[in-house]
Amino acid sequence: MAVDEFGREIRGDQVDKVRKRARSHSPSPASTRNELVYDRDREYSRSHRRRQYPCDPYIDANKPLFCKRLWAREYRIDNILDGDNVEPTTSAEEMKPDESKVEDDGVMGGGMENDVDEQPEQEIAASADDNANIDNTSLETQMNEKYNKYVEEYCLSYIRSFLNIHLDDEFFVDEYSPLEKHRKLEKLKELKENEAKLFHQQYNPEDSQSLEGLMLHSYERLPMMSLDVPCRISEAMIQESLLKTQARDGIQIHMVSTDVDPLQSLKRTIHIVTNDDGLLDSLSRERDVEVQDADEKRTYLRIIGMRRPVDASLVPALTLSGIMDVNEAAEIKQKLTTLSIMISRALDTDTNLATNNSGIDALVDPDLEVVAAYLRRVHYFDVASAKQLTLSDIVGGATLPEMKIGGQSGMDVAKLSAFLDHITGTEASMSKNLSGTNEVIQEMLSKEEMVKQTWVSDHSVLTEDGRARCAFRYCTKLFKSANFLEKHLFKKHFDEMKREQLKMHDDYIMKQWEQDNERKCLPLLCIDCGPEFGIKEVVVKGSAPKVQCVDPEPELMLAREEQERQHIERMKQQELSRVDVDDMVEEKVELKFDKLAEDAFPIKKKKKKKRKI
Repeated sequence: MAVDEFGREIRGDQVDKVRKRARSHSPSPASTRNELVYDRDREYSRSHRRRQYPCDPYIDANKPLFCKRLWAREYRIDNILDGDNVEPTTSAEEMKPDESKVEDDGVMGGGMENDVDEQPEQEIAASADDNANIDNTSLETQMNEKYNKYVEEYCLSYIRSFLNIHLDDEFFVDEYSPLEKHRKLEKLKELKENEAKLFHQQYNPEDSQSLEGLMLHSYERLPMMSLDVPCRISEAMIQESLLKTQARDGIQIHMVSTDVDPLQSLKRTIHIVTNDDGLLDSLSRERDVEVQDADEKRTYLRIIGMRRPVDASLVPALTLSGIMDVNEAAEIKQKLTTLSIMISRALDTDTNLATNNSGIDALVDPDLEVVAAYLRRVHYFDVASAKQLTLSDIVGGATLPEMKIGGQSGMDVAKLSAFLDHITGTEASMSKNLSGTNEVIQEMLSKEEMVKQTWVSDHSVLTEDGRARCAFRYCTKLFKSANFLEKHLFKKHFDEMKREQLKMHDDYIMKQWEQDNERKCLPLLCIDCGPEFGIKEVVVKGSAPKVQCVDPEPELMLAREEQERQHIERMKQQELSRVDVDDMVEEKVELKFDKLAEDAFPIKKKKKKKRKI
């Protein structure tokens, strides 16, 4: 009968279980070795699973970017396998003369004895060391050049892979297509002009009630809903799905999108503002919104927040804080008002509000509170913190910032002056590049018109009697003339035409993407720093082809050496502060109880026992 590891007899049906348990507890060959097993396919942790990184969809996870030390090791191994090994440096032994060529009579090479001066061995060794240092320096320079080229090629492949995947996404096209970015800025300018006109209508310096809620944007006076949206879903898809759920007419939907988050799979938040309360009431009963994407797949967008119109009575006003002197407070307020008006004029020039009599100069004797409200509503500038906001910050903000003058967290004249210098310098730099941008936009507009005419002609079929038929297989509608067919194509098949026009943007998008130095939407790139430090994430910067990232391993090595140095210092201090038992000196202490007070040791009173009844 079979027995287990303790010599006990076991039944036949339990033999397989015991063998499996023994195999599970037996050590693996890799774990029995004392040396560290290096595996680049996974991170160096107890769990053998590699953590998922945001850059994984755009690179080969099994071939990450190597740090310089790991790359040098791989480079030498590859050279050995390819037969292109690095030539060894010349040593001092190789510089010595060959003794086999020296004859017995002391004559070297058949010449006369002592015809050539013999070099001392020290000079030979010194010259050999110099040659070795020169060879090592040239080899190090060559290795640095090859590693930099390796990093450039890897980073360039990484950003191009990201481009190919997100080339048709809305966030990417709006940011890097010159024409679409121009259209987006034009819509923003139109919104600012409408907001400025509405501000002038609501402002009345003689009526104190009209100043209440003057800082609220027009979108903040309407209900709002926020959605968590992936990058492949566009605003047009969301608007179409929302309008399908409502049969009423006259519903206006405005969407404000935030920038994509590279750390959250390029998701973004879209704030939906509408004039119809019933739309949001019907959606508030649901947890998500159903949207049909371009591939006719259903996607459910999670609702992350809803907001009712902001109460105007809860809006904080500009107040003086931290300033006790009245004259000093009035002087600071006058300086802040002057700077705020100058900032408003500079921003009005960029949006052409000064020429339309809708700027800050059209207001009669504006106070600091009025100028701050104008800057926040029209130009999305927060006077209290002296920073530029976005429309998504205005719409998505649950509360308004504290508007205080003075104190440590209040408004500062120096901050407003610095921002004024910044925007004036930005306007000067933008005016220099404006001519080139306009030429590119005009070129793209002409190409779009050509694509449009070609698309209409390719999807139109003219009959002999002068009628026109739609060429789409799933449509094939017949119209009286080509004009009615053209209207039909633009109304029912506009997405198909837009898709063809976006193909023309590819070259311009690629050029802008590769010339961009920041690339805010690009996730961090993983670099393998070996088993000691594992995989780290670095930023990819630079315009093509000089796209680079910084090797973090040297800084990590310095930090570890600093930690080891501090640890050694602590150990030395502990050794110095520690006293050996054999070196301890006995000290005798004499206790005297002659002068003790009478109440030094109070006598405890006995507790009275309670009688049991």
